[in-house]
Amino acid sequence: MFSVVIPLYNKRDYIQRAVGSVLSQTWQNFEVIVVDDGSTDGSAEVIECLGRRVRVVWQANAGEGAARNAGIFEAHHDWVAFLDADDAWYPDHLEELDRIRRNFPDCDVIATDHLHSQSSDSLPRRPLRGKSIKKIDYFDAAADNVGIVCASSIAVRKHIFQKAGGFSAARMGADLECWARLALECDFAVSTRVTAVHFRGTGGAMESSPDTSGPERTSATLKEVSPTVATLMERYPLLDEATKVSVDSYINARISSSVKAALFAGRVTDARCFVQLYRRRRRLSEQLLSSVVRLPVPILRLSLAMRARLKHMKVYGLNGTSRK
Repeated sequence: MFSVVIPLYNKRDYIQRAVGSVLSQTWQNFEVIVVDDGSTDGSAEVIECLGRRVRVVWQANAGEGAARNAGIFEAHHDWVAFLDADDAWYPDHLEELDRIRRNFPDCDVIATDHLHSQSSDSLPRRPLRGKSIKKIDYFDAAADNVGIVCASSIAVRKHIFQKAGGFSAARMGADLECWARLALECDFAVSTRVTAVHFRGTGGAMESSPDTSGPERTSATLKEVSPTVATLMERYPLLDEATKVSVDSYINARISSSVKAALFAGRVTDARCFVQLYRRRRRLSEQLLSSVVRLPVPILRLSLAMRARLKHMKVYGLNGTSRK
């Protein structure tokens, strides 16, 4: 059995699609818990029409993390699957999650693959892929692809989630910070089958780059990179050597994202501060990025301008016609 937890805040236009995708699952052993986080857009009226199988929890607005935590507290079953109110599942999502947990009963966190869609009203056609399942080192995998799991494709054993401390109250990056804490506690298993869709352009939030407003930095700390990195550094001294190696790989990837964000904001000094934070065993791409950042400022700005122009040409073509 799965408990499906859906946090809801002002998603009147999307919540029916999300809940409908759960109710139409081929694997029907589940309960649905919608946590209305103080919506003010009439979402409550939609919830009332969703059927008796949907259990609703009401709370004053406290944020998405608090809403998920409330839903897990109310969950009756050992496995909790998450779905954002503006996302949706393909009909075989829970069936695939069940297949993963049966193949890897020692893993306490499981997830399927997912797609991103630009505010489409319907589920996009998914790619034809094999249905391979494997256990992963989350930090190594997320260093290559920070979105290896997302909040609408993951399921967690309830007691492991509670042991890890639940979701934080951070407004940005709470999902990634939670996955990192879970990865320090237990094993992950993932499927290559796409069974979830994250819809963009619906007012959701993703982990942001460090704030680059105000005067340029003269120094930077790892805690400034992201909430996830801040949490990992707090726990770093307690990790074994093998875990430190994969965590370092993850942190370096997040530092690279911060460096690139600073560069494309034109904040060269910030970028140079962030490259000083790289951990041991830098990848070749990270070594190259460090070298690029140290170029004379006029050359670096010219290189960035050329890269932006080439990207524009790739997307739109020389005649301005979009290739998307």
